[in-house]
Amino acid sequence: MNEPLWNRRWFQWLIVSLAALAVAAFVLPLVLGLLYAARSVLVPVLAAFALAYIVNPLVNLLHRRLKVRRSLGTAAVMVLAVALVLVVLLLISKPLAQQAGQLVGWLKNDWPTKLQEVLQQTQDATADDKTIAPQTDGSELQTNGSEAQPDNTEAQTDNAAPPPWWLKWVNREQVHDWAGRGSEALANLDWKQVWSLLVSSLDIGVGTVGTAISFTSYLALAAVVTAFCFFFFSWKFQPLCDWFVPFIPRSHRDKTLELLGKMDQTVAAFIRGRLVQATVMGIVLSVGWWIAGVPGFLLLGLLSGALNLIPFAAVIGCAAAVALSAYGAVAGGQFTLWVLLWPVLVYAIAQTLDGWVVEPLVQGKATDLDPVTVLLVVMLGAALGGLLGMMLAIPVAACAKILSKEVLLPKLRELAAEH
Repeated sequence: MNEPLWNRRWFQWLIVSLAALAVAAFVLPLVLGLLYAARSVLVPVLAAFALAYIVNPLVNLLHRRLKVRRSLGTAAVMVLAVALVLVVLLLISKPLAQQAGQLVGWLKNDWPTKLQEVLQQTQDATADDKTIAPQTDGSELQTNGSEAQPDNTEAQTDNAAPPPWWLKWVNREQVHDWAGRGSEALANLDWKQVWSLLVSSLDIGVGTVGTAISFTSYLALAAVVTAFCFFFFSWKFQPLCDWFVPFIPRSHRDKTLELLGKMDQTVAAFIRGRLVQATVMGIVLSVGWWIAGVPGFLLLGLLSGALNLIPFAAVIGCAAAVALSAYGAVAGGQFTLWVLLWPVLVYAIAQTLDGWVVEPLVQGKATDLDPVTVLLVVMLGAALGGLLGMMLAIPVAACAKILSKEVLLPKLRELAAEH
């Protein structure tokens, strides 16, 4: 007697796959849309959960070894973290504020003025070269017997400032026109719109909180929410995990806990490793660019270290360092090729140190993802969730790879072997 169709394994898997596709097509977009609309509230909550997840081993250590209650351990960690942040801010806040003000002044006022001065000098030197040449030719062709007029070519050439070497092989008039337009546009730039664009690029949905609340007010409110949620999550983190275990079916409990343990190790190693890497990268770049004479070295170094939390994003800081170094050298009249090479060399050394020393020590092969996969999932995360999606993309991809390797692929092999 033939087995009924609904009892066959392949048919059951087909039904499950169709149901999963239906959920992904109709239910999942609605849920993600609601979550995305509430991102202004969810971002500080998720940040608090991530911080609680990071410090949970320390709180567990205080609870198990020193018999400190989790509430007291969490409070001690918060006090220590706040004290450390205050000390760091006291040390770097003044130079950071000075460098930030200097960079803003350069971009808003000094840069267009200095660039126009340099280009005007170049244009004057070009005009002098064009007017000198006919005088030289005319003095050589005097044949009327009278004394030749004194040749002032050498004097005029000495007084004229030679054009920079980097403009000798390009169309100087075209460069002057382009740079003049760019400097004029930069001088007339609406910096309030730039700030609004920067805030919106963070994609945290500040506008959904209310138009009357400014970005600074939102940051203050988010800090309060993050601190409150962090205390609760850190205090109840382990009890919440223990509370969740009995809801796992007994027949799949051991396998599920094993998979969750592997995911926990992967995500924890990635997050804690990235924090260490970002700190080391910020210090190395700040010191290296200080030695290289990059304007705003501390600000650019710390920003690049923070961007290093997202793979491949720190290159933005390197590009800014090269641009500012070139501007400072051109404005000072001391432009050389090394001005462009030194910031890149420092960045290359920092990346080499990060990839070959720091990452193997603090992270190892936690995610087991190749660079191409990392780049693709980061771009996909940016397209789906902005900055938050970029930060969550790699842990989610690593967990998906574990599920695929431990559950999906063995099931598919088993199903294929039956037929």
